[in-house]
Amino acid sequence: MRACVIALAALLPFFPSNSYGWHAKTHKYLAQRAAEFLVDKEEGDFYKRHIDDLLRGAVEADSGWRNTKHHITFLNGEVYSDVAARFAEELGEEAVDIIHDARIKGHVTEEEETEFAKICGYIVHVITDIGNSYHVIWGEDNSEHGKYESGVDNTVTMTRNGDLESRGFRVNFDGRMRGGVDPYNAVMEVAETTYFGSVTILPAEDIEREMETNNSDAETWNGEVRKSTKMSMRKATNVAAEVLSQLHKRAFFDPLPDTTDIPDTTILQTETTKQTQE
Repeated sequence: MRACVIALAALLPFFPSNSYGWHAKTHKYLAQRAAEFLVDKEEGDFYKRHIDDLLRGAVEADSGWRNTKHHITFLNGEVYSDVAARFAEELGEEAVDIIHDARIKGHVTEEEETEFAKICGYIVHVITDIGNSYHVIWGEDNSEHGKYESGVDNTVTMTRNGDLESRGFRVNFDGRMRGGVDPYNAVMEVAETTYFGSVTILPAEDIEREMETNNSDAETWNGEVRKSTKMSMRKATNVAAEVLSQLHKRAFFDPLPDTTDIPDTTILQTETTKQTQE
């Protein structure tokens, strides 16, 4: 699994940093896929009303993949994370199918197919695991809550699925976890602790109960923590999008479907979208 992390990180320099073409087209395509996913699953109006956000986020993301503010926004806000996990699974399956088809056509080797399949599978696992059940608690030790302190090491407690074994670890998010979080670094740290040990695991119900009985700002503060993990999921999904974009750029498979029919009425008239439309 560590090799997958390294392989994923090694791919990042090859992703377009600020190109409209493949990046924008891939985001629009994924937005359409996500919109179709939400409708097909018949999750009800609660989910369907986020489709406009999906389309808007896809177009606004044209400004470059490092601008995380508007990336695939169904992972943000109120949409439950299990929906994100299920969409991630479908996205991963599609990516694996694409690279397999590319090998059949002779565009890639069997070794390349295996490597990309591992990467896509790893991304899906990160999204699914974080999305389904994780909370994060910051504090000076593993027993109490505390505000995150910029620029210093802070103890992080991961919580999941009823295992009470406490191992603990310390990590420094160099002052950006609250507000200007770096989602790529955050999701990599979470992946490291998820798959390589050093986590404190508690059932989600205990965390909710602890929040209710803790200090007055614990509930608000927990909301900030959840926002950070959602940003990590969003970034992980964005990396998956970039895998597809990179494959497309190298002409491994047929062009993505035309997405020019995305309704412009869903786009916020920000400076970014004005420039995009021009």
